[in-house]
Amino acid sequence: MDGSGTFRGERRGVALLTALAVLFVLTAMGAAYLSYMAMEVDKARIAMLQQRADHAAVAGVQAAIGELQQAMAGGSADALAKGEPIAFAPAVYTVEDDVIVPDETYVVKARVRIGDESARLNLNAAPASALRVVLGVDGETARRIRAHIAGEAGLLTEVDDLLTRGLLSPEQFAALDRSVLTVHSMPGADPSQARINLNTATPKVLEAALGVTAEVAEQVAAARPFADINEAAAAAGKPAGTFNYVGETPGSPPQALAFRSSAFRIESDAVAERGSRRATAHVEAVVAFTPAHEPVCTYWSELGRFEIGDDAEAAPDAEAAPDAMARVQ
Repeated sequence: MDGSGTFRGERRGVALLTALAVLFVLTAMGAAYLSYMAMEVDKARIAMLQQRADHAAVAGVQAAIGELQQAMAGGSADALAKGEPIAFAPAVYTVEDDVIVPDETYVVKARVRIGDESARLNLNAAPASALRVVLGVDGETARRIRAHIAGEAGLLTEVDDLLTRGLLSPEQFAALDRSVLTVHSMPGADPSQARINLNTATPKVLEAALGVTAEVAEQVAAARPFADINEAAAAAGKPAGTFNYVGETPGSPPQALAFRSSAFRIESDAVAERGSRRATAHVEAVVAFTPAHEPVCTYWSELGRFEIGDDAEAAPDAEAAPDAMARVQ
């Protein structure tokens, strides 16, 4: 009987240990599940925060396009393309009980800059004589690049194609001033649609477009603004027919040389914050307008980043510039 009791006691001990082991396993599984769910919820919150920033950055570009389209119709678009920041705070909403209400748990701000793409020289439309000046190459190299673009290889899709297609050596490419170059300033695939705004172009672009010396290009820049090609020719001290850009027929004004901008580079930076967490987004786009003032997006790039703590860069100040675009919600 003593042996039987001992056996039953051992069985109870084993059962207790088994139960404790099962309980431990279930507890561990439960803790792991809760941890997993917490991570999933956290990932969803991070994704939502990044989405808020992404949407705000895109909204900044869309708002800028709308403002530019209105300004194009009124002939005042150049005034927007100063590169000065335009800040606004997009409204954030959520759904509660099937009702859309403002969500004040997020702080979302954006800042937009508009630059003048028409102030740059479009590599796809430039004659060899202009390429020689702006790329700093000899005439033979410039003509080879011009023939390459006009041939089966087709238009350049980015300035980097000068290097990746072997048109320039790494040393020549490294020496370029990329701020005066573009391939995005035309609203279609026809290079003849590219325009250079002589009233905003840099002296280097003026030197290349007009076929003048660097000193004369500085003088031309100082004489602006111009109302027409005759005023530009007078400032350059040479007939328009002798510019590097010429008209389609002898005596006709060069269509590529304009006095208002028709292409703009838009940079939109946004930040979404919730507590100590911050997501940032950057969208850069180039928009070229048709003669009917219809916008055509010729370049688009997005970049997002998530951060925790106070290490992020300062958020755009949505109250710094009570500009027209600050009305956009």
